[in-house]
Amino acid sequence: MYPHVLRAHRQVSGCLKLFFRELDEPLLTFRLHEAFNAAVGAEDPEMRFEMLAHVLKQMPSVNFHTLHVSASCCNVHKRQPAPVFIIPTPSLN
Repeated sequence: MYPHVLRAHRQVSGCLKLFFRELDEPLLTFRLHEAFNAAVGAEDPEMRFEMLAHVLKQMPSVNFHTLHVSASCCNVHKRQPAPVFIIPTPSLN
């Protein structure tokens, strides 16, 4: 990749990370954090899918659409969506 393109990618990703960090509440809200963790930890893939779908349906619509766009960007750039969930969940920072 060309150096100027790589620099632009880093700048954009830095801005997005800052945006997500500065939100008053994470995309996956404090209220849904435990349910999300339980869903992700489900052993059975079908049960995991159902539980995640249930959690996503409970999200505020603005949060859901922002998460959807973020995950879509990962798909466009052929990245796995898992790193997207690192920032929008509550943290100890």
